[in-house]
Amino acid sequence: MTICPSCGCEFEIRPATGRSSQANRYYFGVVIKAFSEHTGYERDEMHELLAMKFLRIEDDPLTGAPRRKRTPKCDTAEFHEYVERCRRFAASELGISIPDPNEAPGQWTPKRRRVA
Repeated sequence: MTICPSCGCEFEIRPATGRSSQANRYYFGVVIKAFSEHTGYERDEMHELLAMKFLRIEDDPLTGAPRRKRTPKCDTAEFHEYVERCRRFAASELGISIPDPNEAPGQWTPKRRRVA
């Protein structure tokens, strides 16, 4: 715990977990969009296919059904690695060149919040 010297409030500083909204917009607005445009799959279908390919976990022990880790449960490093695997797959298997986040800012620019 840390105490603020000006107001005396106690607070705790912890590292952020999970992906940022910018990472989410890049993933869906650039990566998934590129796959969808190339394959004809809908956005949600493409997301599910890639997640099943790269985020597989043990099959359900009761039914044997395939399962995957949900992307919101990925920490920042896991999500980054997942997106990179998707990009490498796009390049090597489908011939799709997906730009880095800093190369495609106009396609996923953060939404500006209105200040009241």
